[in-house]
Order: sequence, then structure tokens, then C-alpha cells
Amino acid sequence: MNTNKFPKFYRERGMLITETVADFVQVCIDFSRELVLFRPNTSLTETELLLCAQNLGEVIAHPAYGPVTNIKVNKVCQSVSIAMKPVRHDYHTDGSFKDVPPREFLLQCVSADCEGGASIFLQVAALFKEPVQEHINALLDTTWKIQRPSYNNEPVSTYIGALLKIDKTGEFKLRWRHDDMVKPVLVSATNPAKSRAAYTWLKGRVDSLKPKVYKMQNGEIVRVPNEYILHGRQAITSLESERHMRRIWIA
Repeated sequence: MNTNKFPKFYRERGMLITETVADFVQVCIDFSRELVLFRPNTSLTETELLLCAQNLGEVIAHPAYGPVTNIKVNKVCQSVSIAMKPVRHDYHTDGSFKDVPPREFLLQCVSADCEGGASIFLQVAALFKEPVQEHINALLDTTWKIQRPSYNNEPVSTYIGALLKIDKTGEFKLRWRHDDMVKPVLVSATNPAKSRAAYTWLKGRVDSLKPKVYKMQNGEIVRVPNEYILHGRQAITSLESERHMRRIWIA
């Protein structure tokens, strides 16, 4: 696929909007920490979506679903996947249980829910606009454990390390998952009480900030920079919802 050195895009509701595959790929490369939305004239097939992802980096196969995860309400998978339930899916980063989580991912709307299921986004940088240095220091100093529920009798995946990191440019990166199914467990810290207080502060920031809400339309594709923007989903109307999303992780 040939990318465009001078891609066409425009800004709308805090996202960069593109209308061709080549422009979408190049804008994703040029603006690596922003939400980029692709509005095609014709929906991409699963194969075309995979080819698009491969132009952005190495595709990471999900341990249970392979390179392309089809996300639908699924009564069978609800015990191990909130994404397959109709309930609200709270803010998180993908692959939080992996040693190296996806750098970014593509999310394609194949079929939207009739009323609910809008995506929610929150910039990690916004969490630290009113920084409490004591909490930041404690988060950087603390080791946590995040454990993924077992899929299809496969071995459980577990990450042990920091939730908060600072990249080479001084930007905060966050690994986040806190819901009824998965919560970080404190493993070690210089001062465990301060680490727990810092986590409570951070959880409060995540819960209190106003999200960016966007209801994706059929065929649209969004690129999410995984550790720089938290994402989630509003509740879906029912167990019979036809909402269908495709997701591809990219290293």
C-alpha cells in the first residue's frame, strides 16, 4: 500500500478524520498519539482491514481469537470477556496482561447498535494536568500484577510491573484495567500505603473526567494509541444487539 506524504485530513470532535486508506495510514504514522478516524466510501473487508493494519506495524494475534478479534454480544464468552457483554465496558488499555501491550489498535464498526454502544475515550495526559507529585512518584515506584482470565483452557497470562511509565519524550504512558473481572493487585512498593493512596487518586481521576464520546457508524475505523488514550464503551441495548466490531492489535 502506498501512503501519502501529504495526507488529507480534517479535525472533528477531537479526532483526525480521513477518507482514503492511504491518508488514514499516513496520518496514523504522522500523529502517533492521536485518535484517527477513517470514513470509507465502502466498508473494508476483514482481509482489507488486516492489510491496512500491516502497513502500520506487526499484527499481534490475540491468544484466543487470532489476528482479528470479532467483538459481538456472546452469551458463551461473557464469563471471561466484558467486551462480549451488553453492559458498559469501563476505561481500559488493551492487552494490559501482556508483558508488552499493543502499541496501538484498529477498531472497525461492522454493524452499530441501534441506540447504545458508543465508544468512550480519555487521554492519559488529561489525568495528570493537575499532578500530585507524591502520587506520581508512588505509581512509578510500585509493582502490580494484572492477570487475564483464562480463554479456552489456555494458560493464564499475567503482567507484573508498573502501571505508570514515562516515555522518552516525557509523556505519561498508562496500563489500565479496573472492573468487576480484572483489577491490579499490589505486589511490592517502598511504601504500600502511599501506593494504594496513589491508586485511589488515579482511579478517582479516571472516573471523574468527562469522556470523549463517539458513536461509530457502519464501516468506520478508528486507530487508538493504546497507552496514551484509555477507551471503553457505553452499554449496549440488549443481548440481541447486532453490534459487531473488529479489532486488530499492532506492535
